[in-house]
Amino acid sequence: MTSIIDAAFSRIRVVMTALVVMVFFGLVAYKTIPREADPDVPVPFVGVTIPLPGISPEDGERLLLRPTELELQNVEGLKQMDAFAYDSAAQFILEFQPTVDIDQAVLDVREAIDRAKSELPDDAEEPLVQEFNAQTQFPILTTVIYGNAPERTLLQIAQRLEDKLESISGVLEARLTGSREELLEVIVDPETLESYGLTEFEVLDAVTSNNQLVTAGSVDVGDGRFTVKAPGLVRNAQDLADTPVRVSGENVLTIGDIASVRRTFKDREGYAIFNGDLAIGVEISKRSGFNIVETIEEARRAIEEAGLTLGRDVSAITHDDQLSYLREDGPVPTFTATRSSVREAGQRLARMVIDRIDTPEAPHAHELLEAELIIGRSTGPAPG
Repeated sequence: MTSIIDAAFSRIRVVMTALVVMVFFGLVAYKTIPREADPDVPVPFVGVTIPLPGISPEDGERLLLRPTELELQNVEGLKQMDAFAYDSAAQFILEFQPTVDIDQAVLDVREAIDRAKSELPDDAEEPLVQEFNAQTQFPILTTVIYGNAPERTLLQIAQRLEDKLESISGVLEARLTGSREELLEVIVDPETLESYGLTEFEVLDAVTSNNQLVTAGSVDVGDGRFTVKAPGLVRNAQDLADTPVRVSGENVLTIGDIASVRRTFKDREGYAIFNGDLAIGVEISKRSGFNIVETIEEARRAIEEAGLTLGRDVSAITHDDQLSYLREDGPVPTFTATRSSVREAGQRLARMVIDRIDTPEAPHAHELLEAELIIGRSTGPAPG
């Protein structure tokens, strides 16, 4: 031991140089290493969601779960498989052995799902396979937008903030909570409908058949080829009011001639209230490998900039800030990957899939509108 100490003192310049180099690289690592509230620990769970619009839980068990289960049970390293059937969807929560490579497990699950597709109903949509990750399942910051303002005003502010937050490089996803999806109501007077000799099914068919994007192939002009589309997406109330219901020669009967169209929201299934006012939350989750401190600070700046344009009757406040956990006086965060916690995350994903099943595709989701047919007289202005 003394020989090592003697050698160090005899080569003092080498030792000091090595010390300076180690301190330098330590400072660089301190500045550049990603800071995490939760460690990026692989969770051996994989979720599979199979959407099928309109299917009941009983039929989902027979038509979706059983054929897929036969293929999934042969996946290598599978420890336990839980299956659930919902309205319009079915879901599997697969738990693997801790020693299994989760990336390879996801590939094996995708191959098993591909083999099971031939046994699924033709109307079943593309199954979704998702690996569960503690960092992406739970928000790192939540912003609550509230105030004595119309619901549509709060929704528009929340959507603008959602787009702004998703543009941050460290943000994986920004999602709204407590908001309702917009739609267009077609309110038909039964007497008017009867006077034109129409049925409610004809009006409903006109609405649904004219709210979709139809590809018409491509045209080859010799020097090149371009795609032809027949756009039929409803983007506002006037588009729906101009939709033809019946054509006779040069006479065109439109929905606007027999009904009133108004913009409203889907029926409320719950309430988000803050300080007694209607509220909408914006949750953000972090991309794996990005610095949580820099991501939250950049998100805060974006929220502060958005707060300058909120208006007099609207306010914004942040909570569930994971940055407080990284401070010296903050509590130490813990995450336990239990089957129940993963199941709750999987069921939340299934509900999100079910809510989006009937949503048509378009470049910007905020511009999309579903349509709902109501047979009866209008009794007042549109809510929100």
